[in-house]
Amino acid sequence: MFPKMRRLLVVEDDDMLRTTIVEALRDEGYEVMAAQDGSHALRLACAIEPEAVVLDLGLPLMDGPTFVAEWRARLTMPSPPIIVMSGRPDVRVVAQDLGAAATLEKPFELTALIAALGAAVPP
Repeated sequence: MFPKMRRLLVVEDDDMLRTTIVEALRDEGYEVMAAQDGSHALRLACAIEPEAVVLDLGLPLMDGPTFVAEWRARLTMPSPPIIVMSGRPDVRVVAQDLGAAATLEKPFELTALIAALGAAVPP
């Protein structure tokens, strides 16, 4: 029997980085959906109910913290883990305020992201 595939949402406005992350996570066996801005992320998150979100903070149309607030206001279950990634100097403070499961400062190694997801979304 195969383990259940974990459904993730990756929210990153940089096309190249988003593609790299999505491909790496799919190679790890995750089912991955991706959004390029906060508004798109909110629609996807409500539709697919991800088991975790990998979130950039600096997004067009709706920034990361606003996305989290809007999404949590619509959830009928506890909020899934959020892995925050950003190049902002205050990334750790903002991630802590959001209750993030992990924080990655850009640039980061993909192995760090995979390890953070493994800890946040156990098999």
